Amino acid sequence: MIDEALVDDAGVGAAIEALRGSGHCRLRPIKPTPLGPLASFIATFHIGDPVGPADSWRPWRRRRQLAVELERMVARLRKTPGVSEREADAIVAQASVSAV
Repeated sequence: MIDEALVDDAGVGAAIEALRGSGHCRLRPIKPTPLGPLASFIATFHIGDPVGPADSWRPWRRRRQLAVELERMVARLRKTPGVSEREADAIVAQASVSAV
């Protein structure tokens, strides 16, 4: 069935849509679920996703290390010619939100 759809529709995306249109809906969107306390802790401290080898087993240091790195980037950004103070503030605000 899949091979036929690939040949008939000449592409993976078109074949998937053709199969979905004919009632074969195995590929459905996944609805996000709220994180529980443990999952929230894991996401906050990036457990299992170290920034580098130095913090592989020190997840409590990651947020501080990211904050220090962000401060360095901000200092370089403010010295960049052609970047206004307003643009720098906007970039810093966006980076701060992403880092949290």
